[in-house]
Amino acid sequence: WNHVHIADLAYLYQVILDKALVDRATGLNIDIDPYERFYFGSVAEHTFGDVARKLAPLLHARGLVDTIETASIPVEEAPIATVTNSRSVANRGFKDGWKPSAPSWQETLEEDIDAVLEHDKAR
Repeated sequence: WNHVHIADLAYLYQVILDKALVDRATGLNIDIDPYERFYFGSVAEHTFGDVARKLAPLLHARGLVDTIETASIPVEEAPIATVTNSRSVANRGFKDGWKPSAPSWQETLEEDIDAVLEHDKAR
């Protein structure tokens, strides 16, 4: 799966809007194929195994899981889990000047956990 920080995605929207306004004002790219207008906002890829291995010790430290060990799913459940996949490259965004700079998911995971726990407390 791909991922992008929300701040970088907002910046990509700004880059796209700025380009669209310039193109409209100058008459460029008005009659292009609609598929040429698709943009992907992705910075890097991860697997759910990567996420689980990073998440487990953080949840364990908070007493939310019993172990830091992760495990693969049983083979019988594989068809359910393996039918989901998403891969993209942000070529158009990069070509148009998008330069993502926000922290990675690994750098913000602990903060994200705390935000979710705080949200759940407020319910």
